[in-house]
Amino acid sequence: MTSIVSIDWGGTNLRAVCLRPELDMLLYNAPAANIRLLKKEKLRQIIRNMVAEMKLSAIAPDFLLVGAAGAGD
Repeated sequence: MTSIVSIDWGGTNLRAVCLRPELDMLLYNAPAANIRLLKKEKLRQIIRNMVAEMKLSAIAPDFLLVGAAGAGD
């Protein structure tokens, strides 16, 4: 079984999708923030919200794909 979580962290919003063979596709949307300027606690809260909404705490994805345009360094 392969689980894939893909996150697109754009300048307008953050979108994520979790694909698992045994379940429907799970989606997550949140307002974007400049990933380079985020405080650690705010980043942790965004991740906690995503994990809770997408019910990810019970799985460890086989693949985690993150795209963050403009966050080159």
